[in-house]
Amino acid sequence: MMLVARPMDGLGTPRLIISTTLATSLLVACAGVDSTASAASPASADGSSTGTDGSSTGPDGDADGCPAEAPVLGYVTCTLPANRQCHYVQACNSGEVGFDFTCSRGYFEVVPERCAMPYDSCVGTQLNCSDVWQLLLFPAPDGPAQCPSERPVDGSPCTFYSSRFCGYTCNPEAATGWTVVECSGESWQSDGACAGTP
Repeated sequence: MMLVARPMDGLGTPRLIISTTLATSLLVACAGVDSTASAASPASADGSSTGTDGSSTGPDGDADGCPAEAPVLGYVTCTLPANRQCHYVQACNSGEVGFDFTCSRGYFEVVPERCAMPYDSCVGTQLNCSDVWQLLLFPAPDGPAQCPSERPVDGSPCTFYSSRFCGYTCNPEAATGWTVVECSGESWQSDGACAGTP
């Protein structure tokens, strides 16, 4: 740094002059600070930041939180927001059915839509429908057992844990007709809608 002392002026006050070289250096230093500050990536209010390539990543990443497989086996934990829904298509006795699941109190539950066919169910799951679809949380013996995978023959045995009503297509290959069988006492009894259908 170069400081040049000059004689006092007429009022007796010393004068201090900063050389041109020093002034130029100070201007360059200030400009360097400003350019560094403007180069930093600003953070948004939600904690995400924008990179130099224009991409943006939030604090939770890009995952939507829905499991790869439908949560159809009772108690399956979740951490989704209350308004988030996960959609799946499931093979059921009436054919393929679409389901939406939400996260409630830390567990998945199915949105209670009305079923197209009464007492429909989906083999290998806890999905069951009397009037609306529900996800049975407790398998037998703590809850009702799922319906048999195939339509029971009239008079075939059922147990105390069996679902009371189960719906089936009369002819699964042709997807025609629909019957409801009931576990009455100790055996299955149909409503007769499939009479004459093998």
